[in-house]
Amino acid sequence: MSPVSKVKKVVRRETAFILDSSILGGAINKTADGSGFSVQLDPPLIIPPNAINATIDVEESAIWNTTPNIFDSGPKQNNLFQFFYSRPRIQLNLEIPKGAYEVFQIEQEINRAIIEGSNGDITSNAIQLIPNRATGRIGVKVLYSNIYKILSNNNTIVIDYGTGTQAIVLASGNYTLEELVNLINLSIILVENNPVTTNFITLKNKGVDGEDQSQLELEVIWNDTINFGKVLFPIQDGMGPTLGFTNNNFTYYDYGNVYTGGIVNGNIFFPLLNSIAPVLGFPVQTGVLYSQLIEGSLVPKINSFNYYLIQCDLVDRGIRFNNDYNQIIDAILVDVATGEQILTRPIYPATCSVEKITGNPVSNIRVQLLTDALEPADTGSNDFYIRVSIKWFEPIEIHF
Repeated sequence: MSPVSKVKKVVRRETAFILDSSILGGAINKTADGSGFSVQLDPPLIIPPNAINATIDVEESAIWNTTPNIFDSGPKQNNLFQFFYSRPRIQLNLEIPKGAYEVFQIEQEINRAIIEGSNGDITSNAIQLIPNRATGRIGVKVLYSNIYKILSNNNTIVIDYGTGTQAIVLASGNYTLEELVNLINLSIILVENNPVTTNFITLKNKGVDGEDQSQLELEVIWNDTINFGKVLFPIQDGMGPTLGFTNNNFTYYDYGNVYTGGIVNGNIFFPLLNSIAPVLGFPVQTGVLYSQLIEGSLVPKINSFNYYLIQCDLVDRGIRFNNDYNQIIDAILVDVATGEQILTRPIYPATCSVEKITGNPVSNIRVQLLTDALEPADTGSNDFYIRVSIKWFEPIEIHF
């Protein structure tokens, strides 16, 4: 009998896994935010103890870009704002729901909250968010201007033009501030036998420095160099309270002075606590008044993170993250819009050692999706998966 010959050689081994966070797919111990899950293996994964250079890499992943940037509770809460309008003053304490938003979606939610919170007073968009790509800032403009409801019990203003007085009665209707001022001045000019041929008054929106409100400024501007105009809001059917002034048969507002009335137009204000202000790039306890376009002075925090990290307990240390090792096996760039799915199939995936499991059967694998802050990435109830490949070299003997 001829002697048995043997040859030693090294062969390459590979096994692949799809690790899916879906409960229906078999995931267990899933976290409430959907970021972490485990997979039970039966039979277990076995890499022989004599394996050489055992590694893992992520060859494919699918992750929904739904990690919130607006939070409605906890230490990260940032969803509150206030809106002021009307006379007497109405304050709406509002919030938008937790979610992953882009700028236009935040604008939609803020307007929805204002419209719903006003109980029918406000029926169209009250604010506008305007991103400035050149500066990287976001501008806020308040669009809402009160609609002044003129009825039979608030339709009268009395003018004094020096040589006589006249009660001006306006037609009932809903008017913007500009329409109301124009109507008052036109009605005065059209009265017969008075010397007025130009605008009699102005009504302007006035912001209050450091405050969360805006008011009306009333100024009588008519004079004929001899006589000077005055206005009065009479007790009977006067429109004073509609403009933030008092009805009084003896109080005249004279030419040459500026009079401040009550709060009138819409204003958005960012409170101190849990405010949406940092998301939009505004300091807390600041606001924007009607007709203003104010650009935030800070960098907006629309992006609550920059990329995802995948953590897996199969590795000893994983990819070095700056100066630390946190069992990271891949980084996923966010290259899609909010609410869309990120699909990755890297040509040259990162390779990590799994030497710790050689010779040690693995019956449970733990996967965690993190943000670049190494915090669990809330998936918004969406599932994600990764396809990993484990490779090693194994010495074998061939007998012949």
